[in-house]
Amino acid sequence: YFIVLRGDARAGAGEILEAQWRQREPAAAPEKLKLERERFLRAPVIIAVVSRIRESKNPVWEQVLSAGAACQNLCLAANALG
Repeated sequence: YFIVLRGDARAGAGEILEAQWRQREPAAAPEKLKLERERFLRAPVIIAVVSRIRESKNPVWEQVLSAGAACQNLCLAANALG
């Protein structure tokens, strides 16, 4: 799945990321939490790639690598566009 985040959705995702950091690292420095909260605000559009591993004829490693290949191709396309 590809999830495109624009505008206020980026800030909302940052709030979720900050909350997860707080849960994972209760003693995290405020600067670290701010960095995570604002992480998605650095770009005008964020594309999240979500991979779901399923039991199928395709091996797990192939399913994981296909999501990685999708990410790599997104990076190459973004770089080509400048």
